[in-house]
Amino acid sequence: MDVTDRHVEVHHFEAFSSLGRAEGCQLHLSPELCWVYTGTAELNHVFAARLSPERLDPVVLETVQRFAFWHAPLTWVVGPSTQPPDLGQHLERFGFRLRESRLGMTLEPGALQPAPWVEGLALEPVPPAGLKAWAKVVALANAIPRTRLALLEEVVALTLEQPAWRHLLARLDGEPVAALGLLEAAGVVGLHWLATVPK
Repeated sequence: MDVTDRHVEVHHFEAFSSLGRAEGCQLHLSPELCWVYTGTAELNHVFAARLSPERLDPVVLETVQRFAFWHAPLTWVVGPSTQPPDLGQHLERFGFRLRESRLGMTLEPGALQPAPWVEGLALEPVPPAGLKAWAKVVALANAIPRTRLALLEEVVALTLEQPAWRHLLARLDGEPVAALGLLEAAGVVGLHWLATVPK
């Protein structure tokens, strides 16, 4: 199967949706747009928006007001399938600002090259009790400050019990050295939070 931009986009939509399926969260899916409310400081997203010109302002206003009622910060994700294509410019009228852009990289399974196994390396699934060790590796690899470590743990805790997600921790001679999260969705397996501890 050739992995297209659409596969990557839908995969990320499923990653957002999975957060809304966790206990205490909310997920809204409709032909016009989807959103997820988690109650956390950064994980409330609107995505997959396909708005007609006459519905654009009313829907954006209603969505913004909904999250304001919850006192919840909101991220609106704009991607290749977003309608209208210039939705980002319209969102700026409501106070949104571009915070970051993300790229998705793809690799066909047949292109994977085997690598020699490292002596003393062990790969293990992450149970709830192992969450702190996993999060510490991801934080070290990505220079995430200690003040945001609790938020990272909160993110992963939302997905630990969901069957589509697998979180793995690598130990070298017993010490945590690498971590990643695997999500199978939209016909592809995505690698999230891939991290190795700096030497």
